Amino acid sequence: MSFFQGLRGKLWQWGLRGGLPGLFWNGCAATLISFILLTIVPLLIPASWETNVQPSGNLTVPLIIQDALLGVKWLLAFLHTNFVLMNTVIIGIAGFVAGLDKGHVDYNARMGARQFRKWTNWLSLIAVVVLSIWTRDIIYIGQWIGRGNATGWLAVIPYILMWLLLFIIAQIIIIIRKRLEKYLRARFDGLLKVPGRG
Repeated sequence: MSFFQGLRGKLWQWGLRGGLPGLFWNGCAATLISFILLTIVPLLIPASWETNVQPSGNLTVPLIIQDALLGVKWLLAFLHTNFVLMNTVIIGIAGFVAGLDKGHVDYNARMGARQFRKWTNWLSLIAVVVLSIWTRDIIYIGQWIGRGNATGWLAVIPYILMWLLLFIIAQIIIIIRKRLEKYLRARFDGLLKVPGRG
């Protein structure tokens, strides 16, 4: 049978073995999930919090969390559709690379998830660092930390939460990928039992 008729071909067509289908399908999933998060997350952070921000040195855990969530809201408002684009590119690249030139016998769904997670983690970390450079916050963060000011460390928290958002999106897609591969292996199990195979 041809490549596209076999199980490996089916996995490739659904974006589980890298290449252009991996770029396309994983990028589409990232676009959809990112757009949903971009819409929902700012709604979960009340506008009344913005009037309660206290720039004084009196920092408590609730205030730190509140300031961090406001920072994420500001970052999402600043990025807007670029947030969706950033996630689409990161997840798309990971989908393009994960499982590339791998078969169906010696490369299972767990191995694919591990490679996909590794790529998304590194690309997300790079994206967050680039984002802090783009917003020019890295200059102020460095100055504050250099002076031993706690504000510098607080300014890092929104970027950590942004990385966490990227991580959550990647985890959702990893779950989808694993379930999809399990379904495709069960659905096309007959392709591994062709007549005349030893």
